[in-house]
Amino acid sequence: MIVKLEPSSKICHVYRHHNSELTLKDREWKCPDCKTKHDRDIEETLILQLTSQKSTLLDQNLIEI
Repeated sequence: MIVKLEPSSKICHVYRHHNSELTLKDREWKCPDCKTKHDRDIEETLILQLTSQKSTLLDQNLIEI
């Protein structure tokens, strides 16, 4: 379960940079911090998976915030 809504397709999964300048027509972008090229659909999937894994670990008391 995702607790907080994030614009996940605008977030770099490497450095967590939030690219607020993206519009819906922008399908690919490059992170200004790490220079990683991102496809927004793939990036959204990666961020959701990472968020889900973190939530699961929190639920199981395996990590703390």
